Amino acid sequence: MKILSPLDVLGLVVFAAAWWGYPWYAERREQHTPGLVQLTNRYRYEWMRQMLARDMRMVDTALVNTLTQSSVFFSSTTVLILGGLLALVGTSETMKAALGKLPGAVPTSEQLWELKLLLLVAIFVYAFFKFTWSLRQFNFVGILVGAAAPREAAPEDDVWQRAGAMAVLAAEDFNQGLRAYYFAFAAIGWFVNPTVFIFASIVVVGILYVLEFRSNAVKVLGGGTPTADDR
Repeated sequence: MKILSPLDVLGLVVFAAAWWGYPWYAERREQHTPGLVQLTNRYRYEWMRQMLARDMRMVDTALVNTLTQSSVFFSSTTVLILGGLLALVGTSETMKAALGKLPGAVPTSEQLWELKLLLLVAIFVYAFFKFTWSLRQFNFVGILVGAAAPREAAPEDDVWQRAGAMAVLAAEDFNQGLRAYYFAFAAIGWFVNPTVFIFASIVVVGILYVLEFRSNAVKVLGGGTPTADDR
């Protein structure tokens, strides 16, 4: 017996295309139209350059700590979500009965149900590794901030540039972890039916595009001012 219907296969193909295709598109669009990622990266380098002028870097260490706590929060949350997903394996019949009452829901075999759970588990495992690696890299940023000499003492020192580059890497991994959360919502749609899965995957790509290239945050970071209509 086939586990996946043709519509299920199409849903997975669309989801995979969205998962890998959007970052590919966003990276190339950033090269000629700066978005949220590129604009914030510029400010990270500027932050590290300004850091050199401060003898007491308590502000910088506090900012690094704040960024670190964000990664800690999402890492811990991801572990809890993974625990909940694994617990669902033993209560599949109850969950299938509840989801089967939703409008448009289609019957799901035990094997397909487990495959859907496995997809969610894989997404959150990926997110966990991204958040924890982001956490470690933010710790490295703190080390580089502490190692950077004052501008007057070592004007040619490039530690601040390495600190900025490390902050960029940490932020990129954090951003990829957040994107995984968005796509996890799309994967939840598969539990209803493949059509919802496909639609949700496309919607998530649209939401990410708007947030990273068309949002008010992008306008402010780019030096513009949101209009009344945008607000």
